[in-house]
Amino acid sequence: VNAFDRSVRERTIQLVTIIGEPGVGKSRLLNEFRETIDARPDIAWWRQGRCLPYGEGITFWALAEIVKAHAGILDSGTGAEAKLQAVVKPLFADSTTADWVKARLSPLAGVGGASDDVDQAELFSAWSRFFEALAARNPLILVVEDLHWADEAMLDFLEHLTDWAVGSPILVVATARPELYSVRGSWGGGKRNAASVSLSPLDSEHAAVLLGALLETAVLDASVQQAILERSEGNPLYVTEFVRLAGDRGLLQDAAGIEDLPPPGSVHGIVAARLDLLEPEEKATLQAAAVVGKVFWLGALQGIRPAPDSSALVRNLVRRELVRPVRDPSMLGQEEYAFSHSVIRDVAYGQIPRGDRAHLHEAVAGWIEAVTGPQGSDSAELVAYHLGEAMRLSSDPDPELRMKSYRVNMQAGDHSRGLNPVRGAGYYRSAADVAQSGKDRAVALLQLGRLSQDPDETRPLFEEALALYRDVGDVEGEAVALHAIAGFLWWRGDTAGADMHGAKALDLLDELPVGTAKATVLTGGVSAFFLRGQAAEALGLAEKAAPVVAAAGTT
Repeated sequence: VNAFDRSVRERTIQLVTIIGEPGVGKSRLLNEFRETIDARPDIAWWRQGRCLPYGEGITFWALAEIVKAHAGILDSGTGAEAKLQAVVKPLFADSTTADWVKARLSPLAGVGGASDDVDQAELFSAWSRFFEALAARNPLILVVEDLHWADEAMLDFLEHLTDWAVGSPILVVATARPELYSVRGSWGGGKRNAASVSLSPLDSEHAAVLLGALLETAVLDASVQQAILERSEGNPLYVTEFVRLAGDRGLLQDAAGIEDLPPPGSVHGIVAARLDLLEPEEKATLQAAAVVGKVFWLGALQGIRPAPDSSALVRNLVRRELVRPVRDPSMLGQEEYAFSHSVIRDVAYGQIPRGDRAHLHEAVAGWIEAVTGPQGSDSAELVAYHLGEAMRLSSDPDPELRMKSYRVNMQAGDHSRGLNPVRGAGYYRSAADVAQSGKDRAVALLQLGRLSQDPDETRPLFEEALALYRDVGDVEGEAVALHAIAGFLWWRGDTAGADMHGAKALDLLDELPVGTAKATVLTGGVSAFFLRGQAAEALGLAEKAAPVVAAAGTT
Protein backbone atom coordinates (compact mmCIF):
# COMPACT_ATOMS: atom_id res chain seq x y z
CA VAL A 1 0.00 0.00 0.00
CA ASN A 2 2.83 2.39 0.83
CA ALA A 3 4.54 1.65 -2.48
CA PHE A 4 1.31 2.28 -4.39
CA ASP A 5 0.66 5.55 -2.57
CA ARG A 6 4.24 6.62 -3.29
CA SER A 7 3.86 5.85 -7.00
CA VAL A 8 0.69 7.97 -7.15
CA ARG A 9 2.08 10.82 -5.06
CA GLU A 10 5.43 11.04 -6.86
CA ARG A 11 4.22 9.76 -10.27
CA THR A 12 6.95 7.15 -10.34
CA ILE A 13 7.09 3.45 -11.04
CA GLN A 14 7.55 1.15 -8.04
CA LEU A 15 8.44 -2.54 -7.95
CA VAL A 16 7.47 -4.84 -5.09
CA THR A 17 8.40 -8.51 -5.16
CA ILE A 18 6.70 -10.88 -2.71
CA ILE A 19 9.04 -13.81 -2.02
CA GLY A 20 8.12 -16.98 -0.18
CA GLU A 21 8.02 -20.76 -0.22
CA PRO A 22 4.90 -22.55 -1.53
CA GLY A 23 1.99 -22.17 0.87
CA VAL A 24 3.45 -19.33 2.93
CA GLY A 25 0.78 -16.81 1.87
CA LYS A 26 1.91 -14.89 -1.26
CA SER A 27 -1.43 -15.15 -3.01
CA ARG A 28 -3.32 -14.34 0.18
CA LEU A 29 -1.29 -11.17 0.69
CA LEU A 30 -1.96 -10.20 -2.93
CA ASN A 31 -5.71 -10.77 -2.48
CA GLU A 32 -5.78 -8.65 0.67
CA PHE A 33 -3.97 -5.86 -1.19
CA ARG A 34 -6.52 -5.99 -4.01
CA GLU A 35 -9.41 -5.74 -1.57
CA THR A 36 -7.74 -2.67 -0.06
CA ILE A 37 -7.41 -1.04 -3.49
CA ASP A 38 -10.97 -1.99 -4.50
CA ALA A 39 -12.33 -0.38 -1.34
CA ARG A 40 -10.85 3.00 -2.21
CA PRO A 41 -13.00 5.60 -4.00
CA ASP A 42 -10.30 6.54 -6.51
CA ILE A 43 -10.02 4.51 -9.71
CA ALA A 44 -6.92 2.42 -10.28
CA TRP A 45 -6.40 -0.10 -13.06
CA TRP A 46 -5.49 -3.57 -11.82
CA ARG A 47 -4.10 -5.85 -14.53
CA GLN A 48 -2.86 -9.32 -13.69
CA GLY A 49 -1.01 -12.08 -15.52
CA ARG A 50 0.71 -15.31 -14.55
CA CYS A 51 3.84 -17.08 -15.67
CA LEU A 52 3.26 -20.71 -16.58
CA PRO A 53 5.28 -23.60 -15.12
CA TYR A 54 6.17 -25.00 -18.55
CA GLY A 55 9.90 -25.37 -18.99
CA GLU A 56 11.40 -21.90 -19.00
CA GLY A 57 8.03 -20.27 -19.53
CA ILE A 58 5.99 -19.45 -22.61
CA THR A 59 7.01 -16.25 -24.37
CA PHE A 60 5.66 -13.22 -22.47
CA TRP A 61 2.53 -15.16 -21.44
CA ALA A 62 1.90 -13.03 -18.34
CA LEU A 63 2.29 -9.83 -20.37
CA ALA A 64 -0.06 -11.16 -23.05
CA GLU A 65 -2.70 -11.88 -20.40
CA ILE A 66 -2.39 -8.31 -19.12
CA VAL A 67 -2.75 -6.75 -22.59
CA LYS A 68 -5.66 -9.02 -23.53
CA ALA A 69 -7.46 -8.30 -20.27
CA HIS A 70 -7.21 -4.55 -20.78
CA ALA A 71 -8.43 -4.80 -24.37
CA GLY A 72 -11.21 -7.26 -23.50
CA ILE A 73 -9.78 -9.90 -25.84
CA LEU A 74 -10.88 -13.46 -25.06
CA ASP A 75 -8.85 -16.44 -26.25
CA SER A 76 -11.80 -17.92 -28.15
CA GLY A 77 -13.29 -14.61 -29.23
CA THR A 78 -13.06 -12.59 -32.42
CA GLY A 79 -12.27 -9.01 -33.29
CA ALA A 80 -8.98 -8.91 -31.40
CA GLU A 81 -7.41 -6.38 -33.76
CA ALA A 82 -10.36 -3.99 -33.52
CA LYS A 83 -10.41 -4.26 -29.73
CA LEU A 84 -6.69 -3.54 -29.51
CA GLN A 85 -7.10 -0.55 -31.81
CA ALA A 86 -9.95 0.75 -29.65
CA VAL A 87 -7.82 0.84 -26.48
CA VAL A 88 -4.54 2.04 -28.03
CA LYS A 89 -5.75 4.83 -30.33
CA PRO A 90 -7.27 7.10 -27.61
CA LEU A 91 -4.04 6.94 -25.57
CA PHE A 92 -1.96 8.89 -28.10
CA ALA A 93 -2.64 12.22 -29.75
CA ASP A 94 -0.40 11.28 -32.66
CA SER A 95 -1.91 8.56 -34.86
CA THR A 96 1.54 7.55 -36.12
CA THR A 97 2.67 6.80 -32.56
CA ALA A 98 -0.57 4.94 -31.86
CA ASP A 99 -0.09 2.76 -34.94
CA TRP A 100 3.56 2.13 -34.01
CA VAL A 101 2.62 1.00 -30.49
CA LYS A 102 -0.33 -1.09 -31.69
CA ALA A 103 1.81 -2.94 -34.23
CA ARG A 104 4.23 -3.97 -31.48
CA LEU A 105 1.47 -4.92 -29.05
CA SER A 106 -0.27 -7.06 -31.68
CA PRO A 107 1.77 -10.26 -31.06
CA LEU A 108 0.85 -10.10 -27.36
CA ALA A 109 -2.82 -9.70 -28.26
CA GLY A 110 -2.73 -12.69 -30.61
CA VAL A 111 -2.91 -10.54 -33.76
CA GLY A 112 -0.11 -12.03 -35.86
CA GLY A 113 3.55 -12.40 -35.01
CA ALA A 114 6.25 -9.84 -34.41
CA SER A 115 8.27 -8.76 -37.43
CA ASP A 116 11.82 -10.06 -37.69
CA ASP A 117 12.84 -6.49 -38.54
CA VAL A 118 11.85 -5.25 -35.07
CA ASP A 119 14.39 -5.96 -32.35
CA GLN A 120 13.53 -6.62 -28.73
CA ALA A 121 14.65 -3.17 -27.58
CA GLU A 122 12.05 -1.60 -29.86
CA LEU A 123 9.35 -3.94 -28.59
CA PHE A 124 10.22 -3.08 -24.99
CA SER A 125 10.10 0.63 -25.79
CA ALA A 126 6.65 0.35 -27.38
CA TRP A 127 5.24 -1.76 -24.55
CA SER A 128 6.59 0.71 -21.98
CA ARG A 129 4.97 3.59 -23.88
CA PHE A 130 1.65 1.75 -23.73
CA PHE A 131 1.79 1.22 -19.97
CA GLU A 132 2.96 4.79 -19.39
CA ALA A 133 0.02 6.07 -21.44
CA LEU A 134 -2.39 3.92 -19.43
CA ALA A 135 -0.97 5.22 -16.16
CA ALA A 136 -1.42 8.79 -17.40
CA ARG A 137 -5.18 8.11 -17.35
CA ASN A 138 -5.41 6.18 -14.07
CA PRO A 139 -2.82 4.77 -11.65
CA LEU A 140 -1.81 1.33 -12.91
CA ILE A 141 -1.09 -1.82 -10.91
CA LEU A 142 0.60 -4.59 -12.90
CA VAL A 143 0.59 -7.95 -11.12
CA VAL A 144 2.79 -10.81 -12.32
CA GLU A 145 2.29 -14.10 -10.50
CA ASP A 146 4.87 -16.89 -10.24
CA LEU A 147 7.75 -14.84 -11.58
CA HIS A 148 10.15 -17.69 -10.81
CA TRP A 149 8.71 -19.43 -13.90
CA ALA A 150 9.30 -16.46 -16.20
CA ASP A 151 11.88 -16.72 -18.95
CA GLU A 152 14.83 -14.35 -19.23
CA ALA A 153 13.07 -12.10 -21.74
CA MET A 154 10.13 -11.46 -19.42
CA LEU A 155 12.48 -10.57 -16.57
CA ASP A 156 14.39 -8.29 -18.92
CA PHE A 157 11.23 -6.41 -19.86
CA LEU A 158 10.10 -5.88 -16.28
CA GLU A 159 13.54 -4.52 -15.41
CA HIS A 160 13.42 -2.29 -18.50
CA LEU A 161 10.01 -0.95 -17.48
CA THR A 162 11.15 -0.35 -13.91
CA ASP A 163 14.29 1.46 -15.05
CA TRP A 164 12.87 3.60 -17.84
CA ALA A 165 9.19 4.43 -17.19
CA VAL A 166 9.03 8.09 -16.20
CA GLY A 167 6.28 10.32 -14.86
CA SER A 168 4.01 7.32 -14.49
CA PRO A 169 2.13 6.11 -11.40
CA ILE A 170 2.76 2.41 -11.98
CA LEU A 171 3.12 -0.26 -9.32
CA VAL A 172 4.55 -3.59 -10.47
CA VAL A 173 3.84 -6.39 -7.99
CA ALA A 174 5.40 -9.80 -8.55
CA THR A 175 5.05 -13.01 -6.54
CA ALA A 176 7.85 -15.55 -6.66
CA ARG A 177 9.45 -18.43 -4.88
CA PRO A 178 13.08 -18.05 -3.73
CA GLU A 179 14.17 -19.89 -6.91
CA LEU A 180 13.83 -16.54 -8.69
CA TYR A 181 17.20 -15.53 -7.30
CA SER A 182 18.88 -18.58 -8.79
CA VAL A 183 17.69 -17.36 -12.21
CA ARG A 184 18.28 -13.64 -11.67
CA GLY A 185 20.41 -13.11 -8.57
CA SER A 186 20.39 -9.33 -9.00
CA TRP A 187 16.60 -9.04 -9.22
CA GLY A 188 15.51 -5.69 -7.76
CA GLY A 189 18.95 -5.04 -6.32
CA GLY A 190 20.33 -1.52 -6.27
CA LYS A 191 17.08 0.12 -7.38
CA ARG A 192 15.67 2.91 -5.23
CA ASN A 193 12.16 2.18 -6.48
CA ALA A 194 12.29 -1.56 -5.71
CA ALA A 195 11.44 -3.45 -2.54
CA SER A 196 11.04 -7.08 -1.54
CA VAL A 197 8.60 -8.56 0.94
CA SER A 198 9.95 -11.84 2.22
CA LEU A 199 7.28 -14.01 3.83
CA SER A 200 8.65 -16.29 6.51
CA PRO A 201 6.74 -19.11 8.25
CA LEU A 202 4.33 -18.13 11.02
CA ASP A 203 5.55 -18.29 14.59
CA SER A 204 3.66 -20.63 16.93
CA GLU A 205 1.47 -17.85 18.32
CA HIS A 206 0.22 -16.72 14.94
CA ALA A 207 -0.12 -20.28 13.70
CA ALA A 208 -2.37 -20.95 16.70
CA VAL A 209 -4.48 -17.88 15.84
CA LEU A 210 -4.87 -19.13 12.27
CA LEU A 211 -5.77 -22.60 13.49
CA GLY A 212 -8.43 -21.23 15.83
CA ALA A 213 -9.93 -19.06 13.09
CA LEU A 214 -10.11 -21.97 10.67
CA LEU A 215 -11.72 -24.24 13.27
CA GLU A 216 -14.10 -21.47 14.35
CA THR A 217 -13.52 -22.52 17.94
CA ALA A 218 -11.25 -21.38 20.72
CA VAL A 219 -11.37 -24.76 22.48
CA LEU A 220 -9.06 -27.47 21.25
CA ASP A 221 -7.28 -30.17 23.21
CA ALA A 222 -3.82 -28.80 24.05
CA SER A 223 -2.00 -31.95 22.88
CA VAL A 224 -3.89 -31.94 19.57
CA GLN A 225 -3.13 -28.26 19.01
CA GLN A 226 0.55 -28.75 19.88
CA ALA A 227 0.80 -31.70 17.50
CA ILE A 228 -0.72 -29.65 14.65
CA LEU A 229 1.55 -26.68 15.28
CA GLU A 230 4.68 -28.79 15.45
CA ARG A 231 3.67 -30.62 12.31
CA SER A 232 2.94 -27.43 10.36
CA GLU A 233 6.29 -25.74 11.08
CA GLY A 234 4.53 -22.41 10.54
CA ASN A 235 3.36 -23.12 6.99
CA PRO A 236 -0.13 -21.57 6.64
CA LEU A 237 -1.11 -23.85 3.76
CA TYR A 238 -0.31 -26.92 5.84
CA VAL A 239 -2.47 -25.61 8.70
CA THR A 240 -5.31 -24.81 6.29
CA GLU A 241 -5.13 -28.13 4.46
CA PHE A 242 -4.87 -30.03 7.75
CA VAL A 243 -8.09 -28.47 9.06
CA ARG A 244 -9.87 -29.41 5.82
CA LEU A 245 -8.50 -32.94 6.07
CA ALA A 246 -9.46 -33.15 9.73
CA GLY A 247 -13.05 -32.35 8.84
CA ASP A 248 -13.14 -35.46 6.67
CA ARG A 249 -11.18 -37.82 8.92
CA GLY A 250 -12.16 -36.76 12.43
CA LEU A 251 -8.63 -36.20 13.69
CA LEU A 252 -9.26 -33.26 15.98
CA GLN A 253 -9.70 -35.45 19.03
CA ASP A 254 -6.70 -37.70 18.44
CA ALA A 255 -3.17 -36.35 18.75
CA ALA A 256 -1.78 -39.82 17.99
CA GLY A 257 -3.65 -39.80 14.66
CA ILE A 258 -2.09 -36.48 13.81
CA GLU A 259 1.37 -37.91 14.38
CA ASP A 260 0.64 -40.41 11.60
CA LEU A 261 0.19 -37.63 9.03
CA PRO A 262 2.95 -36.73 6.56
CA PRO A 263 5.44 -34.06 7.64
CA PRO A 264 5.22 -30.68 5.93
CA GLY A 265 8.75 -30.80 4.54
CA SER A 266 6.75 -30.07 1.46
CA VAL A 267 3.05 -29.62 1.89
CA HIS A 268 2.49 -32.30 -0.73
CA GLY A 269 1.94 -35.07 1.81
CA ILE A 270 -0.99 -33.46 3.58
CA VAL A 271 -2.56 -32.44 0.26
CA ALA A 272 -2.17 -35.98 -1.08
CA ALA A 273 -3.93 -37.30 2.03
CA ARG A 274 -6.88 -34.97 1.28
CA LEU A 275 -7.05 -36.06 -2.37
CA ASP A 276 -7.08 -39.73 -1.35
CA LEU A 277 -10.43 -39.09 0.36
CA LEU A 278 -12.12 -37.95 -2.86
CA GLU A 279 -14.56 -40.17 -4.71
CA PRO A 280 -12.92 -41.84 -7.73
CA GLU A 281 -14.81 -39.66 -10.23
CA GLU A 282 -13.96 -36.50 -8.30
CA LYS A 283 -10.30 -37.43 -8.15
CA ALA A 284 -10.17 -38.28 -11.86
CA THR A 285 -11.80 -34.94 -12.68
CA LEU A 286 -9.29 -33.06 -10.54
CA GLN A 287 -6.41 -34.91 -12.20
CA ALA A 288 -7.72 -34.09 -15.68
CA ALA A 289 -7.98 -30.44 -14.63
CA ALA A 290 -4.36 -30.56 -13.43
CA VAL A 291 -3.24 -31.56 -16.92
CA VAL A 292 -4.96 -28.48 -18.37
CA GLY A 293 -3.09 -26.24 -15.93
CA LYS A 294 -3.48 -24.14 -12.81
CA VAL A 295 -6.39 -22.48 -14.61
CA PHE A 296 -8.81 -24.73 -16.48
CA TRP A 297 -12.19 -24.68 -18.19
CA LEU A 298 -15.25 -26.87 -17.78
CA GLY A 299 -15.38 -27.29 -21.55
CA ALA A 300 -11.83 -28.64 -21.52
CA LEU A 301 -12.76 -31.27 -18.93
CA GLN A 302 -15.78 -32.29 -20.96
CA GLY A 303 -13.62 -32.45 -24.08
CA ILE A 304 -10.76 -34.54 -22.69
CA ARG A 305 -12.68 -36.66 -20.19
CA PRO A 306 -16.37 -36.77 -21.16
CA ALA A 307 -18.71 -37.35 -18.22
CA PRO A 308 -22.42 -36.58 -17.92
CA ASP A 309 -21.94 -34.90 -14.54
CA SER A 310 -18.72 -32.89 -15.09
CA SER A 311 -20.34 -29.70 -13.86
CA ALA A 312 -21.56 -31.34 -10.64
CA LEU A 313 -18.15 -32.91 -10.04
CA VAL A 314 -16.41 -29.54 -10.38
CA ARG A 315 -18.94 -27.96 -8.01
CA ASN A 316 -18.07 -30.65 -5.45
CA LEU A 317 -14.39 -29.76 -5.83
CA VAL A 318 -15.28 -26.11 -5.26
CA ARG A 319 -17.15 -27.02 -2.08
CA ARG A 320 -14.10 -28.94 -0.89
CA GLU A 321 -12.06 -25.77 -1.53
CA LEU A 322 -9.71 -27.54 -3.91
CA VAL A 323 -10.62 -25.28 -6.82
CA ARG A 324 -12.42 -21.94 -7.14
CA PRO A 325 -14.39 -20.19 -9.90
CA VAL A 326 -12.68 -17.43 -11.88
CA ARG A 327 -14.90 -14.37 -12.06
CA ASP A 328 -13.49 -13.02 -15.34
CA PRO A 329 -13.08 -15.96 -17.76
CA SER A 330 -10.38 -15.63 -20.41
CA MET A 331 -12.28 -17.72 -22.98
CA LEU A 332 -15.58 -16.73 -24.50
CA GLY A 333 -18.48 -18.87 -23.28
CA GLN A 334 -16.32 -21.06 -21.03
CA GLU A 335 -16.76 -21.61 -17.29
CA GLU A 336 -13.29 -21.05 -15.87
CA TYR A 337 -11.80 -22.36 -12.63
CA ALA A 338 -8.44 -22.21 -10.88
CA PHE A 339 -6.77 -24.49 -8.36
CA SER A 340 -6.91 -23.00 -4.88
CA HIS A 341 -3.15 -23.43 -4.72
CA SER A 342 -0.49 -24.57 -7.17
CA VAL A 343 0.57 -27.29 -4.72
CA ILE A 344 -2.86 -28.94 -5.07
CA ARG A 345 -2.43 -28.95 -8.83
CA ASP A 346 1.10 -30.35 -8.55
CA VAL A 347 -0.02 -33.21 -6.30
CA ALA A 348 -3.02 -34.09 -8.47
CA TYR A 349 -0.87 -34.10 -11.59
CA GLY A 350 1.82 -36.23 -9.95
CA GLN A 351 -0.71 -38.96 -9.14
CA ILE A 352 -1.62 -39.58 -12.80
CA PRO A 353 -0.01 -42.67 -14.40
CA ARG A 354 2.53 -41.80 -17.10
CA GLY A 355 0.56 -43.29 -20.00
CA ASP A 356 -2.64 -41.52 -18.98
CA ARG A 357 -0.80 -38.20 -18.79
CA ALA A 358 0.34 -38.59 -22.39
CA HIS A 359 -3.21 -39.17 -23.67
CA LEU A 360 -4.61 -36.32 -21.59
CA HIS A 361 -1.96 -33.85 -22.79
CA GLU A 362 -2.71 -34.75 -26.41
CA ALA A 363 -6.44 -34.32 -25.76
CA VAL A 364 -5.89 -30.90 -24.14
CA ALA A 365 -3.88 -29.77 -27.16
CA GLY A 366 -6.70 -30.83 -29.46
CA TRP A 367 -9.30 -29.02 -27.36
CA ILE A 368 -7.31 -25.76 -27.30
CA GLU A 369 -6.90 -25.83 -31.07
CA ALA A 370 -10.59 -26.58 -31.57
CA VAL A 371 -11.64 -23.68 -29.34
CA THR A 372 -9.16 -21.03 -30.48
CA GLY A 373 -9.42 -21.92 -34.17
CA PRO A 374 -7.16 -20.61 -36.95
CA GLN A 375 -6.85 -17.22 -35.24
CA GLY A 376 -5.28 -18.83 -32.19
CA SER A 377 -1.65 -18.41 -33.27
CA ASP A 378 -0.82 -17.00 -29.84
CA SER A 379 -1.96 -20.26 -28.26
CA ALA A 380 0.43 -22.29 -30.44
CA GLU A 381 3.09 -22.28 -27.72
CA LEU A 382 0.59 -23.70 -25.23
CA VAL A 383 -0.47 -26.40 -27.70
CA ALA A 384 3.20 -27.13 -28.44
CA TYR A 385 3.85 -27.64 -24.72
CA HIS A 386 1.01 -30.16 -24.35
CA LEU A 387 1.99 -32.08 -27.47
CA GLY A 388 5.62 -32.01 -26.34
CA GLU A 389 4.60 -33.57 -23.02
CA ALA A 390 2.56 -36.19 -24.86
CA MET A 391 5.63 -37.02 -26.99
CA ARG A 392 7.91 -37.16 -23.95
CA LEU A 393 5.57 -39.39 -21.98
CA SER A 394 4.79 -41.78 -24.86
CA SER A 395 7.06 -44.79 -25.12
CA ASP A 396 6.52 -44.91 -28.90
CA PRO A 397 4.81 -41.77 -30.29
CA ASP A 398 2.64 -42.59 -33.30
CA PRO A 399 3.18 -40.82 -36.66
CA GLU A 400 0.05 -38.69 -36.26
CA LEU A 401 1.25 -37.30 -32.92
CA ARG A 402 4.68 -36.55 -34.41
CA MET A 403 3.05 -34.81 -37.37
CA LYS A 404 0.89 -32.63 -35.10
CA SER A 405 3.88 -31.82 -32.90
CA TYR A 406 5.92 -30.76 -35.95
CA ARG A 407 3.16 -28.53 -37.29
CA VAL A 408 2.48 -26.79 -33.99
CA ASN A 409 6.16 -26.29 -33.14
CA MET A 410 6.63 -24.58 -36.51
CA GLN A 411 3.60 -22.40 -35.79
CA ALA A 412 4.91 -21.58 -32.30
CA GLY A 413 8.30 -20.70 -33.76
CA ASP A 414 6.70 -18.38 -36.32
CA HIS A 415 4.70 -16.67 -33.57
CA SER A 416 7.47 -16.26 -31.01
CA ARG A 417 10.53 -15.59 -33.19
CA GLY A 418 9.96 -11.84 -33.34
CA LEU A 419 9.19 -11.59 -29.63
CA ASN A 420 12.00 -13.82 -28.38
CA PRO A 421 14.37 -15.26 -31.02
CA VAL A 422 15.89 -17.71 -28.55
CA ARG A 423 12.46 -19.12 -27.77
CA GLY A 424 11.57 -19.23 -31.46
CA ALA A 425 14.77 -21.15 -32.22
CA GLY A 426 13.84 -23.68 -29.54
CA TYR A 427 10.52 -24.42 -31.23
CA TYR A 428 12.16 -24.84 -34.64
CA ARG A 429 14.71 -27.19 -33.09
CA SER A 430 11.88 -29.26 -31.59
CA ALA A 431 10.15 -29.31 -34.97
CA ALA A 432 13.33 -30.55 -36.67
CA ASP A 433 13.69 -33.29 -34.06
CA VAL A 434 10.19 -34.70 -34.67
CA ALA A 435 10.07 -34.20 -38.45
CA GLN A 436 9.20 -37.38 -40.31
CA SER A 437 10.33 -36.34 -43.78
CA GLY A 438 13.55 -34.87 -45.09
CA LYS A 439 11.75 -31.87 -46.51
CA ASP A 440 9.97 -31.06 -43.23
CA ARG A 441 13.26 -31.29 -41.35
CA ALA A 442 14.95 -29.05 -43.94
CA VAL A 443 12.25 -26.37 -43.54
CA ALA A 444 12.73 -26.37 -39.74
CA LEU A 445 16.54 -26.33 -40.04
CA LEU A 446 16.46 -23.31 -42.33
CA GLN A 447 14.34 -21.36 -39.87
CA LEU A 448 16.52 -22.50 -36.97
CA GLY A 449 19.65 -21.40 -38.79
CA ARG A 450 18.20 -17.94 -39.36
CA LEU A 451 17.61 -17.51 -35.62
CA SER A 452 20.68 -19.31 -34.29
CA GLN A 453 22.87 -17.20 -32.01
CA ASP A 454 25.90 -19.43 -32.65
CA PRO A 455 27.72 -18.74 -35.96
CA ASP A 456 29.50 -22.08 -35.70
CA GLU A 457 26.10 -23.79 -35.70
CA THR A 458 24.43 -21.74 -38.44
CA ARG A 459 26.31 -22.93 -41.52
CA PRO A 460 26.01 -26.67 -40.66
CA LEU A 461 22.26 -26.17 -40.22
CA PHE A 462 21.95 -24.50 -43.62
CA GLU A 463 24.15 -27.13 -45.29
CA GLU A 464 22.15 -30.00 -43.82
CA ALA A 465 18.97 -28.36 -45.08
CA LEU A 466 20.56 -28.00 -48.53
CA ALA A 467 21.52 -31.69 -48.58
CA LEU A 468 18.04 -32.75 -47.52
CA TYR A 469 16.40 -30.64 -50.22
CA ARG A 470 18.71 -32.15 -52.83
CA ASP A 471 17.96 -35.68 -51.57
CA VAL A 472 14.22 -35.21 -52.16
CA GLY A 473 14.68 -33.26 -55.41
CA ASP A 474 13.15 -30.03 -54.09
CA VAL A 475 14.70 -27.38 -56.35
CA GLU A 476 12.88 -24.48 -54.66
CA GLY A 477 14.19 -25.51 -51.26
CA GLU A 478 17.68 -26.02 -52.70
CA ALA A 479 17.70 -22.49 -54.12
CA VAL A 480 16.51 -20.94 -50.86
CA ALA A 481 19.13 -22.88 -48.87
CA LEU A 482 21.90 -21.73 -51.24
CA HIS A 483 20.64 -18.15 -50.82
CA ALA A 484 20.72 -18.54 -47.01
CA ILE A 485 24.29 -19.87 -47.06
CA ALA A 486 25.35 -17.01 -49.35
CA GLY A 487 23.90 -14.45 -46.98
CA PHE A 488 25.55 -16.06 -43.97
CA LEU A 489 28.97 -16.14 -45.67
CA TRP A 490 28.63 -12.51 -46.75
CA TRP A 491 28.10 -11.33 -43.19
CA ARG A 492 31.01 -13.51 -42.07
CA GLY A 493 33.29 -11.75 -44.54
CA ASP A 494 33.67 -14.67 -46.98
CA THR A 495 32.68 -12.77 -50.13
CA ALA A 496 34.06 -15.40 -52.48
CA GLY A 497 32.01 -18.15 -50.82
CA ALA A 498 28.96 -15.91 -50.80
CA ASP A 499 29.31 -15.16 -54.52
CA MET A 500 29.71 -18.84 -55.34
CA HIS A 501 26.60 -19.95 -53.48
CA GLY A 502 24.60 -16.97 -54.72
CA ALA A 503 25.54 -17.80 -58.31
CA LYS A 504 24.44 -21.43 -57.80
CA ALA A 505 21.08 -20.19 -56.53
CA LEU A 506 20.66 -17.92 -59.58
CA ASP A 507 21.55 -20.85 -61.88
CA LEU A 508 18.38 -22.59 -60.66
CA LEU A 509 16.05 -19.69 -61.57
CA ASP A 510 14.75 -21.21 -64.78
CA GLU A 511 13.66 -24.33 -62.87
CA LEU A 512 11.73 -22.35 -60.24
CA PRO A 513 8.01 -21.60 -60.55
CA VAL A 514 6.84 -18.08 -59.74
CA GLY A 515 6.57 -17.92 -55.98
CA THR A 516 8.27 -16.94 -52.76
CA ALA A 517 11.40 -19.01 -53.41
CA LYS A 518 12.04 -17.43 -56.81
CA ALA A 519 11.38 -13.94 -55.41
CA THR A 520 13.81 -14.61 -52.54
CA VAL A 521 16.62 -15.74 -54.84
CA LEU A 522 16.10 -12.84 -57.27
CA THR A 523 16.04 -10.14 -54.59
CA GLY A 524 19.06 -11.74 -52.94
CA GLY A 525 20.89 -11.55 -56.25
CA VAL A 526 19.95 -7.87 -56.63
CA SER A 527 21.39 -7.13 -53.19
CA ALA A 528 24.57 -9.05 -53.93
CA PHE A 529 25.23 -7.19 -57.18
CA PHE A 530 24.44 -3.86 -55.57
CA LEU A 531 26.76 -4.45 -52.61
CA ARG A 532 29.58 -5.40 -54.99
CA GLY A 533 29.09 -2.11 -56.86
CA GLN A 534 27.73 -3.80 -60.01
CA ALA A 535 24.88 -1.35 -60.54
CA ALA A 536 23.99 -2.36 -64.09
CA GLU A 537 23.69 -6.05 -63.18
CA ALA A 538 21.68 -5.14 -60.07
CA LEU A 539 19.23 -3.01 -62.09
CA GLY A 540 18.86 -5.67 -64.76
CA LEU A 541 18.06 -8.37 -62.20
CA ALA A 542 15.73 -5.98 -60.33
CA GLU A 543 13.67 -5.51 -63.50
CA LYS A 544 13.40 -9.28 -63.77
CA ALA A 545 12.55 -9.59 -60.06
CA ALA A 546 9.81 -6.95 -59.88
CA PRO A 547 6.98 -8.93 -61.58
CA VAL A 548 7.98 -12.10 -59.68
CA VAL A 549 7.86 -10.30 -56.35
CA ALA A 550 4.49 -8.76 -57.24
CA ALA A 551 3.05 -12.11 -58.33
CA ALA A 552 4.37 -13.85 -55.22
CA GLY A 553 2.80 -11.21 -52.98
CA THR A 554 6.03 -10.69 -51.04
CA THR A 555 7.91 -7.50 -50.15
